[in-house]
Amino acid sequence: MTNVTVLSTEDLGEETKVTVQIESSIILSVNRELISSNYDSETHEHDYLHTDRIDHDHNSRVYKITVWVDNPYTLEKLNVLLADQIAESENVSHLDYLNVIHDVQERCIVNGNTKEHYHISKCPKSVSDALIAAFPGYDLSKVAMISAPAYHEIMQQTVISVFLREHYVGTPLDGDTPLICVCRKYCLEAGKYYDRNYGFVGNDENFSFIPNSCTLLAKSYNSNIQDGLVVPDFYDVYFFGEPEIVEEAFNLPHNVGTTKTYYAVTVQNNTVMRAKQYCYDGRTQFSDWIEAVARAKIAHNLT
Repeated sequence: MTNVTVLSTEDLGEETKVTVQIESSIILSVNRELISSNYDSETHEHDYLHTDRIDHDHNSRVYKITVWVDNPYTLEKLNVLLADQIAESENVSHLDYLNVIHDVQERCIVNGNTKEHYHISKCPKSVSDALIAAFPGYDLSKVAMISAPAYHEIMQQTVISVFLREHYVGTPLDGDTPLICVCRKYCLEAGKYYDRNYGFVGNDENFSFIPNSCTLLAKSYNSNIQDGLVVPDFYDVYFFGEPEIVEEAFNLPHNVGTTKTYYAVTVQNNTVMRAKQYCYDGRTQFSDWIEAVARAKIAHNLT
């Protein structure tokens, strides 16, 4: 359905100058399949699509146009003049609104090494082969996002990070502890895995090693869920800040994304062991940490 709103009219004698706004209905697709051609995005259902990081796209067309209607001016005459524009507005497919799935969803730079994260549909075969070699029979259909293998100095393991589809459903919890999200960490040499739980930063928590001008976003901790794997005691703090300030504080090279950049530090025994730069070169399912944290707080009724 297309809505037409008359913004202004001006009687010019023989004609009336009319400016209108034409707005098409919102088209929604989930997992790139059409769900609704007349969607209301101001719903809890839509919030859950973001909170659960479900692949979805939605958009509408809004534009202004000025036409001259012969006097005496009537809405019937106006509608005749707008018929072609309205028809064009309604002749839109959900395919016209699909966002590009970027080959690389995220670049994480640690100690000069870059780890790339992929949507499973864009995952290089070498990455999935490495996971399956360490975990034979692994079901890739469970995976939403996957990283390239990267060596973790504290774990002393080569790790592939995976966001599972099951972790995108509902509001994540660890027991009674509300979480923003969960990432499964597959240790290739050990053939074992553990979970990294991303939680909220407490109001009374203070991290003196992070510059005061930065915005704290999340703190993670690890859950050892398999026997035979040793997971040392460490945590990560995730934050946003001006690149120049963060780079100087942690002696980092200048690395920024074209659209967004975020940061994290890994802490063990109250010592910062490493700093990480997360760079985004387009809008992806990872690229807006601030929005993700805000939506998670709403889902957990923490605001």
